Amino acid sequence: ELILSRMEGYKKMAPGETAPDIVLRDTEGTNHQLSDIPEDYVLVIFWASSCDHCREMLPELQRWYLSEENFGVEVLSISIDTSLTDFERYMEQLDPQWITAHDPLGWYGKVSSDYHIYATPSLFLLDKERSIIARPSSFRQFNRAVKKLGD
Repeated sequence: ELILSRMEGYKKMAPGETAPDIVLRDTEGTNHQLSDIPEDYVLVIFWASSCDHCREMLPELQRWYLSEENFGVEVLSISIDTSLTDFERYMEQLDPQWITAHDPLGWYGKVSSDYHIYATPSLFLLDKERSIIARPSSFRQFNRAVKKLGD
């Protein structure tokens, strides 16, 4: 029932719609509000260390983020791992340079609910007004969407 409800809500999280404003505490204890992030573009990504596709995508995203071709996009990654140990172990391996938060409530957390998350990874590319401009389902789709920003 939760999945069906989320799938219906996720359909409404379409390009052109405004993403819900969220406040998250990163792994360093600093609060970040989506609407206050200064970059013109933000990628919001929901993931879990138990997700094979996430473990493939996040290192690609890390390489891209550290490159000079990131077009000023900030990344806000939200782990929905219910195990803090699993989350921390993966973070040690990846060592991301972007904003990373962990929601120990996982699928039942407020942010996951606000974004109607029913699968990982779930990505939302947002513009300066925090409107959704793309919902890529892979790194390749994300990269294509970002390259269009430079056009």
